Amino acid sequence: MKEFTSWALCFALGGLGGSALLQQPAPAAPVAAPSTQPNIQCIGGMESGLKLELSPEAYRVGRDGHSLELRPTLTSRLGEPVRAMYAFRLTDDVGNIVQDTRYSPAVRLMAGEQGTAEPLLIPAGLADGFYRGTVQVAASGGRTQVSELVQVFVEVRGGEVQLLEGDDWHMRSRSNQGVMR
Repeated sequence: MKEFTSWALCFALGGLGGSALLQQPAPAAPVAAPSTQPNIQCIGGMESGLKLELSPEAYRVGRDGHSLELRPTLTSRLGEPVRAMYAFRLTDDVGNIVQDTRYSPAVRLMAGEQGTAEPLLIPAGLADGFYRGTVQVAASGGRTQVSELVQVFVEVRGGEVQLLEGDDWHMRSRSNQGVMR
């Protein structure tokens, strides 16, 4: 029991940083405080210096069904001008590529600026089912490189494209059913 308690204490302290278990060497010289405060997104996590939001811009109806246009909005929290671009890929709920990776033109953002990038398209004509759009955005400046990953989940039913919450998509799709490819 004593060994179990010791291991439990190690894991508990490890989750809090584990510094109580290991002796840390003293720094050779004083370290300057960071010039900016970190953005805390949640307890225990840091928010990226680049934020990407996707918002529905247009539902279009055509002979092949509905399509959905999403507008990417980029917000730079970096302390310098950066160039950003994204890659977008659409897959079905078991990972088959439906729309190969598309790359956006570069967007220039000044420090703290918000800008929009080329719209993303969930195309008409998709078979009924569940789809995941993955957007990887990367930005770089003189001193900084950062990336962010955002996913959008949709269901196509009767040709109509519907946005879904991630939890709903995971529960209703085949993504967690151990489907063999």
